[in-house]
Formats: sequence, C-alpha cells, structure tokens
Amino acid sequence: MPSYASLREEVVGYLTARFGIGGPELERLLFLERGGEVWAATCRAPETLSLARPEGLRALRRVEGGWKPTSALLEVLGRSITAARLEVEGVDELCALLRGQEIPTSTSSGFVAISFRGDVLGCALAQNGRARALIPTGRRQELLEALAADRRLRQPGDSSPAS
Repeated sequence: MPSYASLREEVVGYLTARFGIGGPELERLLFLERGGEVWAATCRAPETLSLARPEGLRALRRVEGGWKPTSALLEVLGRSITAARLEVEGVDELCALLRGQEIPTSTSSGFVAISFRGDVLGCALAQNGRARALIPTGRRQELLEALAADRRLRQPGDSSPAS
C-alpha cells in the first residue's frame, strides 16, 4: 500500500491530468486507500470512533491500468472538471445513455464525466468513439424519473390544473 504522501500525489496527479481538476478543490481533501479503493474526506474521524468503513466518500478504485473514478466523486467535483467531460446535448440522448445504451462521442478514450446542462451527473467510459454510462443503477433510475417528470411538466397545451 502506498504511503499517504505518495497516494495523495498519485490521486491528485490522475485527477489533474485526466479531468483538469486542481487548486483548492483537491488541496482540502485527505485520501486513504483500503482494499484497492480510495476514500476522500475533508477531515479524519476521531480515533475514539470505530467506523465500519473509512470516513468520507468512496472516490476511486484501482483498475487494470490505473484508476476508475466514482460517479459520486465526479458529481462533487463537477464544477472543477475542465477535461474529459462529455456534454450530453439532448434529453433523448441522455435518456439513452441512462438506459444503458452507448452514444457517440469525440472525447478521448477512458473515463469521462457525463455533463448535462452544465451539471456533472456521473462517470462514463469512452472507447472507440462511443460512451456508456457507469452511473449506479439506482441513480440512473432517479435521473430517468426526474427527466420524465420534467417532460410531463413541460407538455405543450396541458390545461390540467396544477396541484
């Protein structure tokens, strides 16, 4: 297991190189690796507290050839992501992605942040000009339901009274 200093260097180096994240967003984070997973927190829990898992947010997982960021981490750091960002243009395209379909992309191969209307929604994998979402199933369902509700609210000619 890498030392605290080298783990921090490795994680910050990856996030900066791949996603263009830097500055105070990463400076304030502490990183801890357990079982191939890296957790990020802004402070450590008191030593007297017994935790079943590390404090903070599961941020990255070691995969063959490097790191896989979690959707949660990309959401939290969304405003700071300036590279490897897949901006989904339309609702239909986003729905297809959330339903597990691949969509065309010109982003470089590797893990990318899915963005819609400026908000980062999670992680995707881009390969061979195609991208597929890696967002957890429950979160995908929530997003699909929100999009469906938004569509119902925007129906033209809807004269039903608001409740």
